Amino acid sequence: MERRSTKTTSLIEDIADIKGSEHTRFNHATIKITPSSEIKKYSENESGINRKDKNEEINQNEGIIGFKFVANSDCDLLDIKPAQKSEASAQQEHTTPIIKISIKEDAPLLSAQNLLEDSADANGAKEIALQMEDALGACDGREHDFAITYGSFGSRFYLDGYQCFASATNLGPQRVSGKAAEVCAAQAESSQIYDFYYSSHLPNPEEIANSATQAQPDIWFAGPTICARDIKRVSCNSSGTLHIQFRLRGPGQHGVLFAAGTVGTKTNLESSGKISVYAGPEGIKITLIDSETCVKSVIEAAASVDDGEWHDLIIRANRGATDIYVDGYSQSHNIGQFWFANIPELNAVSIGEDLRGVRLMGEARTGGIYFSALTEGQIQRISRVKPLVTTALFDTGYASSRSYRIPSLVKTRMGTLIAGADQRTSVSNDAPNHINFVIRRSTDGGKTWGPLQTVINMPSKNLGKLGASAIDSCPILDPAGKSERINVLIDINPGGIGLTNCKTAVGVDACGRIKLIDRLGGNYAAAMDASAAVKLPCDSSEKECATKWLVFPDGSIKNCDSHDDLNDDSKINSHSKQTCDSSTWNIWKSQEIASESQPLFAEKTCYIAQIYSDDDGKTWSVPRLIDHMVKEPWMSFAGVCPGNGIVIRQSEKHYGRILVPFYCSGKSKSHYSSGALISDDDGKTWSRGKMINEGRLINGKIVDPVTMQDDDATSSETVFVERKNGDILAFFRNQNRSGCVGKAISHDCGETWSELIFDTSLPEIFSQPSATCFNSENAENADCIAFANASQMMPYRGRGVVRFSYDGGKTWAKNVCINPFHHVYQCLSSSNKRTLQLLWERETTGIYITAIDSNLWKQDNLQIDFKSNAKSLNNTDLDCIKNKINTSEKMKDLEEGSLTRTERSQHGRDI
Repeated sequence: MERRSTKTTSLIEDIADIKGSEHTRFNHATIKITPSSEIKKYSENESGINRKDKNEEINQNEGIIGFKFVANSDCDLLDIKPAQKSEASAQQEHTTPIIKISIKEDAPLLSAQNLLEDSADANGAKEIALQMEDALGACDGREHDFAITYGSFGSRFYLDGYQCFASATNLGPQRVSGKAAEVCAAQAESSQIYDFYYSSHLPNPEEIANSATQAQPDIWFAGPTICARDIKRVSCNSSGTLHIQFRLRGPGQHGVLFAAGTVGTKTNLESSGKISVYAGPEGIKITLIDSETCVKSVIEAAASVDDGEWHDLIIRANRGATDIYVDGYSQSHNIGQFWFANIPELNAVSIGEDLRGVRLMGEARTGGIYFSALTEGQIQRISRVKPLVTTALFDTGYASSRSYRIPSLVKTRMGTLIAGADQRTSVSNDAPNHINFVIRRSTDGGKTWGPLQTVINMPSKNLGKLGASAIDSCPILDPAGKSERINVLIDINPGGIGLTNCKTAVGVDACGRIKLIDRLGGNYAAAMDASAAVKLPCDSSEKECATKWLVFPDGSIKNCDSHDDLNDDSKINSHSKQTCDSSTWNIWKSQEIASESQPLFAEKTCYIAQIYSDDDGKTWSVPRLIDHMVKEPWMSFAGVCPGNGIVIRQSEKHYGRILVPFYCSGKSKSHYSSGALISDDDGKTWSRGKMINEGRLINGKIVDPVTMQDDDATSSETVFVERKNGDILAFFRNQNRSGCVGKAISHDCGETWSELIFDTSLPEIFSQPSATCFNSENAENADCIAFANASQMMPYRGRGVVRFSYDGGKTWAKNVCINPFHHVYQCLSSSNKRTLQLLWERETTGIYITAIDSNLWKQDNLQIDFKSNAKSLNNTDLDCIKNKINTSEKMKDLEEGSLTRTERSQHGRDI
């Protein structure tokens, strides 16, 4: 476990100085913030405008503002707006810049409107609403810390000392006024605000964590039990938090950490209501017995806690679930809320022993019971977790777009990180929708990021489902090869066309020309190189006839009777970069919204395009369609899997081969088959390998991707890694009843697939997976693979977990929950031997990057990960399906703890 430093910094001392022995309130007051490198405190006596600072300008673009608050319900907390009365009065109220911080639905909400342009980033939003939906617990009537840091990275938000959200937009006070801004505390009966501070000094995350007040238990553990009065106090609590700091004395040692229940001469401890928390070699096991319903449940969290070290165990019951945290990280989210109120005759609580007095093989050092459900930040603060840093790269409002989705990430030979995304301009949906392909670049390992670049700009912006789309990017490059070229494959859809409504067809002819139609159904073809489209003959006796319509690489059409300029590269490049708007003819436009005079349109099917960069991602080629090489006439949808591809390094025969994962549909547009697109010449030509599910016997039928309609046989979005022995390991999204991620092996570099299993250690919720090979400083000879996915329905898709393997993905030695809440797609990349970068999304809000330090995954700090941590309190059906054993036997084995690690992983041990 890595803990952050407890060394006091100057910033922490400054904040402590301004707080004093009592809280300083500024409710219903107005205070002024001006440029300063020092921490400033404000109280009610200092409200109003400080005249001597009247002409100072807020010229710093980075800093921090923070405060403490108590809220009992949803409420406004404070406003930030221009301070000078003349400036405010000169504008209408509806045009005055303002930033508002509120509590809505138990979580912070920041909204802003009419913001001044960000001088450092023109893409910064001028209007924004950030509902920090995962930062729950703000309305419990307890004290909380809130802070915002802002700078070239955008903004980061902290609740109780730890980051809870981020925005790509800089939301500092300079966005409301070039001169002094004022902060107005809301006049709310249900909230109080204390100790507001502001500084243009940008603290590091550890400083912010150290400055937050640590939550204190309502009942401290001062012995092996608690007193009768405290038992009565806690007995009515249906939600809350339990903390125990403990250690076991070494490998294999175990025992009960905490127990609560009913004891007496006539009590049957096996059937009376109780909570029993056990720690042992396989982690944490909690037994819960509800005496009213006679239901016994066992929930578990895999963790390496028998290492002789001190560990923090936190159990939180709230919002219909019981959550288990070990050393500040979420280890298990379990459906069903069980707490002390579920033990009607509670009369005994034990710490460090069970209710019979059998003692722990170790020590329970400290801890307590909290009557409130602690926030994520409060839990991390207790364990002194080293903060993770998350930066928003693309999010709501950035570059005037409604949403960004579908992350892709690649590291170039120059060490540059290139992050890609779907820019969904008006709605957050998949295609059909208007979607551009955009990127941002970092040349310093992810510390800072350059401006947004639009690589593929599709027509019909802001027209939603009638817009055309460039969706699901997949970059590939060879980090050790001769070429510095970065290839990207991406799906292209005409306006109004998407995954489930595309025509069964190949939209490109054998020569690579796109097939076009006119409004009357006439057929044409065009090379999309500024040459003239040709009208195709109705029968073999006729010849192709050139038209007067030139089709350019971006899909735009020009009416030109003279063809003298067809070979003019400057004209081609000029047209390929032009902005597409409603007045421009473009083959990708929907006929529904195109000008009536537009002559030609793309076939209503889906396409795969290739682009490349030879200058480290600074500039990009025009798109080239490759469907004629990889798509077959029976395919409805055919597209690449987002994330990244790989280049073969271990095989002498196929050294340098590019593999890009793809998937397609046939007769059924909701059942998919995946495989590899293959290039042996650095992307010049492409072929398609056999599909993962093709020819397999599933549910008594041989799978044919053309006709397959079996959910159990589906293989959807896929990611590849290359093992050190040269095998290609595929992880794939699926709808199999096992509820596990599918794994398949190729021994011929993606051409065919042999072994296939559903890994019981990798829960699957029908969401895109990501994986990458990485080098470990202390495991040079290991076959290291990191795997990430959204691993649990919450009921939304969520719980982003990264798992680490040192044997080529056969077993998983450790897992880290990076985000316990909203989490969908992601992409992993290694920036150096000490850092992995995880680019991930929150469904519709945005795309974020988190740096994962090697201290979380190094081999000498392993945490057992023997099974899925996603069990319902009362439902073991999923594990029964996985392991094909009787439900009643499975429940008994779970309760008695008799299943071994090998038995739990029996289907995943071989590949």
